[in-house]
Amino acid sequence: MSTLPAISLSVRRSCGRRPPIRESGFSLVAAVFLVVTLASLGTFMVTMSAVQQKTTLLALQGSRAERAVRSGVEWALYQVLDPAGNTAAACGAAPSNPTVNTLALTVPGLTGFTVDVTCSYTQHQQGPDNFNVFAIDAVARYGAFGQPDFASRTLQVTATDLF
Repeated sequence: MSTLPAISLSVRRSCGRRPPIRESGFSLVAAVFLVVTLASLGTFMVTMSAVQQKTTLLALQGSRAERAVRSGVEWALYQVLDPAGNTAAACGAAPSNPTVNTLALTVPGLTGFTVDVTCSYTQHQQGPDNFNVFAIDAVARYGAFGQPDFASRTLQVTATDLF
């Protein structure tokens, strides 16, 4: 009889637990999600800041355009309500010929604005009084249409020289 060599078997008992699995990759997904979220938030904040700055610029330009158009109307009113009766400079020599005057403003804050003032008038008589009714249209512009800093305002005024 030959003897067989003794084989030793060792059995590990896990007591119901699986062998540990190496978990990797979950933290990578979380990190990528966090980076994408923070980048999106940063992009949104930069975009909102740029929009806010542009809105402020447009509001300021609109306010300046309003002041420029009012300056053009006041200039025309001063011309047509001249006590000496010299309305030809602003409104033309005849009622049927409207006059267009272009003013280039150079005062601080309104530099760069141009104001086109159109003036026409009609002659009237009420009892013994002769008077004129003036129609003044003014358009103030800054920059060219389509440019980021373009601003334009229009104002129409009716006045009479009946005192």
